[in-house]
Amino acid sequence: MKKLFLLLFVTLFSIGIKAEDVYVEGDFGKSYNVIEIGYTGLNVFGYSAGGAYLKYIRSWNMVGSFNFDLGAHVHYSTNENTPGFAGILGVSYALNFGSNVQFIPYTGANLGYRSYDGCLDCYAENDYYWEDHSTEGFAFGWDIGARLKYRKVALSYTYSIGILECASQHFVGLSLVF
Repeated sequence: MKKLFLLLFVTLFSIGIKAEDVYVEGDFGKSYNVIEIGYTGLNVFGYSAGGAYLKYIRSWNMVGSFNFDLGAHVHYSTNENTPGFAGILGVSYALNFGSNVQFIPYTGANLGYRSYDGCLDCYAENDYYWEDHSTEGFAFGWDIGARLKYRKVALSYTYSIGILECASQHFVGLSLVF
């Protein structure tokens, strides 16, 4: 009889340990990678140009549901032949809805390079116009966005506020999270 109680105790204790292992090794509360592809819209004081982008993010779990994000994206606007790339440095927070759904808002800085076939003249006070000459250079912006994740697939939206180079961009994409 003592052996039966001992076997029952060990079995129940093992189930508790296994449940703890599943939580720690599950999709929530751990580091992950994101590969994203999608549409980008460049917006410069009302002027817009569409294009495509590719993004990679590595997200490390810090505390609880807070993550530190490090990544890069490349984008290309088909309307005005405007390539660019940027490094991404930010934070994200995962809100869990059930066992398979997460809503992940994120924010952070992006630092990179942009090239434009046209240049917005920002010198005249309240008189913006598009000139037909090239400009390129260092770009700095701030990203605000969210990712809605279902299992390993996510829909993403990011608004990148242009601080340097007078440009803001929208990014709408489909992500693979692993």
